[in-house]
Amino acid sequence: MACFQATGNASPASIPAKGRYTNRDYERHARKYGVPLVINTHFPIITLFLMRAVTAIHLRQPERLQSLLSTVFKAIWVDNLDLNDASLTGSTLEDAGFSAQEVSAMANDPDIKAALKTSTEAAVERGVFGAPTIFVGNEMFFGQDRLEMIRDEIRRQQT
Repeated sequence: MACFQATGNASPASIPAKGRYTNRDYERHARKYGVPLVINTHFPIITLFLMRAVTAIHLRQPERLQSLLSTVFKAIWVDNLDLNDASLTGSTLEDAGFSAQEVSAMANDPDIKAALKTSTEAAVERGVFGAPTIFVGNEMFFGQDRLEMIRDEIRRQQT
């Protein structure tokens, strides 16, 4: 959301025609890559706590980052959970082997809040306007539909 605000961008969910198209495009990509997908009926999900939790785990328990990301993505994009509900978010974390109390404490730590703010500002300065954005070196790619181009760029930079 901070990237959206800083760059004047808007979620596809806030523009009906774009939202319908984006949902269809997500379905196409899920089918292409053989992954489950359920369009979450609880959008928009306020992701500030989740972004702080990811920042906290990344900085303090990096070996658990992939597990947290998988848990959150599955909860939103497969299980259709309303992660606006703090108690549901907490039980989702607990079910995945995280201490919801510990994650919440880390996410509310002023140092973690500052780290997220700093990384968001750096991302915006680098040209980020939304997610998913992936950099390969200095080349920026936006959108899940850029995976082939990202692979090509990785190969190009390795030669």
